[in-house]
Formats: sequence, C-alpha cells, structure tokens
Amino acid sequence: MLNRATVSILSFTVVAAVLIAAGGVSGASKSSKPLSAAGPHIPKAGGLVRLTAYSNNDGPKYTVVLSGVIGDFGDTVRTYASGTTNKEYNQLAVSVTRGSFRLGIAGLESKLGEAISGNFPTNTSTCSGVVTVTATTPVVAGSGTGAYKGLSGAFSMTITINEVESWPTCPKTDTSPFLAQTVFLSGSGTVSLQ
Repeated sequence: MLNRATVSILSFTVVAAVLIAAGGVSGASKSSKPLSAAGPHIPKAGGLVRLTAYSNNDGPKYTVVLSGVIGDFGDTVRTYASGTTNKEYNQLAVSVTRGSFRLGIAGLESKLGEAISGNFPTNTSTCSGVVTVTATTPVVAGSGTGAYKGLSGAFSMTITINEVESWPTCPKTDTSPFLAQTVFLSGSGTVSLQ
C-alpha cells in the first residue's frame, strides 16, 4: 500500500512530465525556424491593404506591418531610386517576409519639408511639436519581388512626427539633436498583381 508522501510524489511527477511534454515548462524555443508571414498570398485581383510603420528617430529605417489582402511584416527604408540613402528621399523600400516592393514618396517628402521648414517645433514654449502631412504614394512600377512581383497600385500615406527638443532654446539648427521623437507612417490603398 502506498503512503500519502509516495502518492504526492507520483502525482507531481506525472503532472511535471505532462507539462514538459506539452512544452509548458520548456525554456527553449519551440522552433528555430525564422518567422515569416503565413496565410494566403495576395490574390491577382488585389484589394485593400493597410500599411503602418514606425521609428523612434528620423533615420531612414522603420518597422512595417501590412494587413488586408497583404498580411506581412518586416522593415522599410527611405531611399533614393538608386538604392542609396540621403536626406532627399524619393522612395520607400518595403522589405517583408515574402518579398519586397517600393513606394514613390517624393511628394510626401516634399510636403513634409514644407511643413517643417521654419514651423517646427510647433510649441516653442515647451520645445515640442508635432507635424502631420498626407500624400499619394504609388507603387514603383516593376519594383515588386517574390510574392509582390507585378504589384501595382497606390497608397494614401500619412507621416506624423512628434518630437521634444531641449528647453529653453528652440528651434535649433538642423544639426542639433532632439531629446525624443516618434515617427509614424500609416495609410491604405488598393493594390493588385499584373
């Protein structure tokens, strides 16, 4: 006959074995595969796509998420058509798990430059401000790779920059750093595959 201590130890051992087998007590990753977007690929007829991207500085790189008829994620980089980065960007290179494409952002960048020029920060008493502009950003013809080869369409894209500079002297020159900044890109558009 088993005593209470033996029954308790056996019960604990069985529960622990079940949890370990189910992965509930494992510190190791369940899979060493790289993460990639699952689900259906964009239908040839296309449809509505929503894009959001964010950064904590005004550098060229953002994290991006696409939803709608495209469900994917990755990075974006503001760049020139030639692939180089500089201050006068004209394209947004979207590199996600199933391929890539580029958006023409020259109009958006131009509007952003106009909005910031001499008007930022918007609250000089706190050395902080926000600027928001919207423009159409077409998919650059022939830029799609992988699942996005032949992608066409355009997005209505909004960029919002929210920033705090050091107080009490602002605005500063373009070369002086900010204390904190967030940059958000968001938009939606109808795309299709050719």
